Amino acid sequence: MKRLFFFLITSVALSMAFVSCQKDLEELTDDELIQEIALAENAQSIDPADLPLTIKEYVDDYFFDTYVEEAYEVSERGFECIFGNGDVAYFNRNGRPLMFRGPFG
Repeated sequence: MKRLFFFLITSVALSMAFVSCQKDLEELTDDELIQEIALAENAQSIDPADLPLTIKEYVDDYFFDTYVEEAYEVSERGFECIFGNGDVAYFNRNGRPLMFRGPFG
């Protein structure tokens, strides 16, 4: 009986550990990723010309009336672009634009 009880307790503990590790592997929502990029202390300033091609193409298509004044890269997260008109855009590591949905989704 003690072995069964010990086995059950161990199984539950391992299951909980596995579930908590899986949570870390889940993909972040756009809002969470934007927040992490915007508040990152390890953001590296990069030349706007060094942005990935997908980001440059998106900027040319949707921000054609302005220019990228500043660009930042956050390793393992993405990019932040600050435009000459004051707008800000965020992109993931693959260059996909991140859409802020706000508190009401």
